Amino acid sequence: IPSSINQENGTPHVTPGSTSIPRLRIGLAQLLDFDARPAVEKYVNRLLILYGTASRLVNHHSITLSHTNTQQMCIGLAASGMRPLIDNPTLTLKLIAHFLHSPNANDKMTSITK
Repeated sequence: IPSSINQENGTPHVTPGSTSIPRLRIGLAQLLDFDARPAVEKYVNRLLILYGTASRLVNHHSITLSHTNTQQMCIGLAASGMRPLIDNPTLTLKLIAHFLHSPNANDKMTSITK
């Protein structure tokens, strides 16, 4: 258990004078104000979104793709959380490489994840 966690009740220990809590509040407030849906909808090029299916923050319901651009795709990686590149680097890098090097990557992407 990290020293920042109270051993008795599991609550985080905040060092007096620490800037982590204010930074976290500011960052989360900024995220609440951010909405990428209009930009994604207008984006006319290829787009690959990879997310971990074990993430409690990002899931297929929270990801938006264009309704008209068929070059955009989203793939959930099993056994990965918020950081698929760290949790499943081999598959993540394989998907990225395939997407970047294949002009029509959408056709075969799902077979790579199996």
